[in-house]
Amino acid sequence: MEKRIVATIVCVKCNAFGRTIRVGGTQQNQNQQNIMNKYQNKYRIPSTRLQNWDYGAMGAYFVTICTQNREHFFGKIVQTQCIVETHCNASLQNEMVLSDIGKKVEQEWLKTIELRPDMNLELGNFVVMPNHFHGILIIGKNEFNS
Repeated sequence: MEKRIVATIVCVKCNAFGRTIRVGGTQQNQNQQNIMNKYQNKYRIPSTRLQNWDYGAMGAYFVTICTQNREHFFGKIVQTQCIVETHCNASLQNEMVLSDIGKKVEQEWLKTIELRPDMNLELGNFVVMPNHFHGILIIGKNEFNS
């Protein structure tokens, strides 16, 4: 039986990368089983995912990726001088400065469509923050969800 990856997801609760796989029309989370075996349910918490939802279905999905222990691996927020006062309520503004890892997160997000041309994906807005990432992933009709 052929396995096909339909989405790559990161668990906000345990910060683990997971792959939702379509196997014979059913959904399985390959990484969930790996995590349970590795940590023997020590860190297991209830899933916030809808049990009967096919996450490969057409729709817009809000994706969040968090760093382990909320460490600031992706960069830092610094105060900079506001150049155009009309856009700021103060003379200083906060600006995100990406680390090398943060830049890699941004690059990989932007490559998502290129890496998965058969998925009919579209990227919505996204933001890389010091210890997490938010993005909107839009899955269109494709051979896996038709």
